[in-house]
Amino acid sequence: MKGLSILIFGAACLVLAQSAVPKPDAVPVAAVEKTVSVTFPDSHNVFPPGAGAEIANGQCMICHSAGMVTRQPPLSSAQWTSEVNKMREAYGAPLTEDQVAPLVKYLTKINGKP
Repeated sequence: MKGLSILIFGAACLVLAQSAVPKPDAVPVAAVEKTVSVTFPDSHNVFPPGAGAEIANGQCMICHSAGMVTRQPPLSSAQWTSEVNKMREAYGAPLTEDQVAPLVKYLTKINGKP
């Protein structure tokens, strides 16, 4: 029984000694009081006007800025259809089936291949 008491006492001493040793990565750091000003580039707040813009502004801008979409390489109607369906099926874009064709027509008009 005396041996068990010595073992428990020794383990407790090791735990206490280990907790008293400062960790090498625990370096005190003074608070930094510095502010930074960031200027973001101009962006289009909404899609260009046209039939289908209301769908793009209401549904696409949930995840994408209008500027990001209009700066993409021009796509054909078939490519836009594929992209819109990918957004619906893979990413859960809240577009109804009835909104796909007018949105594709609009996207092709504002950023489609000639």
